[in-house]
Amino acid sequence: MPSTRQLTPVIFAFVLTCPPTTPLNGPQALSVRTVRQIDRLFDSGHAYESARFFTQFWRIAGGPGFDSCLNYIERNLDALGFQRTRSTPGRSAQVGRYQILEDPPERKVWIPEDALLSLQSPEIRVLHSFSSTPLILATNSFSNDVTAPLTYVSGGNKESDYDQLDVEGRVVLCDAHPAQAYRLALKRGAVGLISAYVPPHNHPEKHPDIIADNGLPYDDQLRPFAINISPRTAAELKQMLGNQQVVIRVQMKTSFAENPIKTLVAEIPGSTRPEQQIVLVAHLDHYKPGANDNASGAATLLEIVRSVAAGIREGRLPVPARTLTFLWVDEYRGTHLWMKHQGENMSHVLSAFVLDMVGGDPEKTGGMFRVERMPDPGVVWFRPPEQHSGWGVGRWDKHKLFGSYLNDFYLSLVKGWAAEKGWKTTQNVWEGGSDHDPFLRRGIPAILS
Repeated sequence: MPSTRQLTPVIFAFVLTCPPTTPLNGPQALSVRTVRQIDRLFDSGHAYESARFFTQFWRIAGGPGFDSCLNYIERNLDALGFQRTRSTPGRSAQVGRYQILEDPPERKVWIPEDALLSLQSPEIRVLHSFSSTPLILATNSFSNDVTAPLTYVSGGNKESDYDQLDVEGRVVLCDAHPAQAYRLALKRGAVGLISAYVPPHNHPEKHPDIIADNGLPYDDQLRPFAINISPRTAAELKQMLGNQQVVIRVQMKTSFAENPIKTLVAEIPGSTRPEQQIVLVAHLDHYKPGANDNASGAATLLEIVRSVAAGIREGRLPVPARTLTFLWVDEYRGTHLWMKHQGENMSHVLSAFVLDMVGGDPEKTGGMFRVERMPDPGVVWFRPPEQHSGWGVGRWDKHKLFGSYLNDFYLSLVKGWAAEKGWKTTQNVWEGGSDHDPFLRRGIPAILS
């Protein structure tokens, strides 16, 4: 996980050594030394193992996979000597403290268990399975076991697409996103849906075996189900339908629960200004199994805690002046819930660093160490040589811009460390879309890496 290792030292050069009132050139030499020490402490093997564990699960907040990952983090914190508390984490623990916050669910939590799509006629054959490709299950699908003829509906997201077609008692194969098609199909008597939809930006023409992670809204009246398939499988089924009747079987096992939403909060107390906080956040949730988004960030955050705790214990790192707060959250929602629990203490949060998708191997993916700056004039008055990441374009009210030394100081550390290590970096103006946004909306400097 090369980019994970690159990220960690640079963050901690900032949080351990740079008081907000210090001139830019003051802590620079100390920061470089701290970067090098963190680099020696960080164990990428530990981070890889954590990412491997997280990647096994559908990490839906409130679901068993998400909770299993939180339990894993909890066991690691216990092993590091962190003390669990059920109240607000204190500032006097020898190593650190942690707690798990619980909040009522806002909606039912979907729990996927199994699914199988198989051909029954003109031959018997498995087309896609949950065990090999979990994404075939559209989010919020209800349990079912259906054997029925297949009918292809071109498009499938407009009333006119169903003209001249009888879909009653049949499974509909469509090209549209299942959320846009299921009501139209089911109200005409269809028993279920198979969707071949892949967003254009995923280039299905280049990747015929890709399966998109499409979902349905929760609907306890129609109790729909949908299976996502690849363009290659869709083309094969369409060809079969041109010559004969095709019968398929859809089997799926899912459930819904009303479990609390959990947020894990760990803290390493500050030595001289413990009331002030530097926050590091990684969202643990994802609606599908996967490594980069954001098992990589959650695993990196855990290894950061281990590295810093070990460095302090061994005397290789100074105790931070300010309290370091680490959050594993349900993206956005968990951060907002933590802020709600903080209440007036939010005024003590000085800055936040968000780790989101930090695990891409530059040699394999072509990715670079990317820093998204906090909102500055470049996001309002966009001009070359500014650039966007490709994820989107955020909009920020020019009247809500606020200054901070964080951008320049952090980017200077990144630039210096990149020159020393020979890795590529890039930056973009603020675009939003991760847990830095709730901090920024409160006027707290925050950077996404």
